[in-house]
Amino acid sequence: MTITVIGLGTMGTAAVTRLIQCGIPTNVWNRSKKILTPIPHSLIQPLIFEDISLALSAATHLVLFCVTNLAAVQDILSKYGNHICCPVVTLVSGTPQEGRDLVGFVNTNKSSLTYVDGSYCGPPTSLATGTGIIVVSSGSDSLRSDIDTTLRHLGVVFHTKSPGAARALAYAITDHAFAAFLSLYGNAEMLRREGVPMDAYFSAVARRLQGVPQYLERLWKASGDPAASPTVSIGTYSHYFGTQRRSYAENIGASTEIIDFASRLLQKGKDHHEDIASLLKAKL
Repeated sequence: MTITVIGLGTMGTAAVTRLIQCGIPTNVWNRSKKILTPIPHSLIQPLIFEDISLALSAATHLVLFCVTNLAAVQDILSKYGNHICCPVVTLVSGTPQEGRDLVGFVNTNKSSLTYVDGSYCGPPTSLATGTGIIVVSSGSDSLRSDIDTTLRHLGVVFHTKSPGAARALAYAITDHAFAAFLSLYGNAEMLRREGVPMDAYFSAVARRLQGVPQYLERLWKASGDPAASPTVSIGTYSHYFGTQRRSYAENIGASTEIIDFASRLLQKGKDHHEDIASLLKAKL
């Protein structure tokens, strides 16, 4: 089983490091010449190719793209796709539409390729420790199993039906992580002042997040007829963050940055007569 990684940026280097440490023979190609530091405590080292066609031909199990954008992937596949004889997976940023466009290009121009559109969430260096979050739009169950054998070395793998869904989920995960960062950042001073251990904070937050699906279901049922009262849940949350939550935060000396941010978003939704519950039900 041999894998070829295309791209030696931060993400590509991290992926190569992890695969080699897991004992998987790995080939590497990068557009510009780049020196790869020998990977310590490993009996094997990656084989670096200067000729991309040879690098692609040498892959027997998987070609993994870790380049800058999907346009670069399309350019390489259009020129050298005929040299590939195994599945191709991308871990490349891009919009849902860009993902669909690339799938359409492959289906039209490189139909012999087995192409799997994917995206990555989290710090690129997490791939080196096998703690990344990978979202792919795989096809058959056999292909999914085959791909998972490799990708699970790099992190947790989530599968979706379409390229658009894969990239939308990756975006939402990243967005949620940023919101969580803002929350922690805004409350860090209070937590330190009150002597709250960080492991207790993270454990409690993880526990609370487990109940989010049930909470959303209750919200949908409680919203009633959106047409009759289109801003009911917006108004409820706007009042909560604007009065109750703000008053409580000020009383305990917590930051109001997140409250201000949430209030602005809710006000925007209220101005446009949007209902949280109906939006969630329609879009998730």
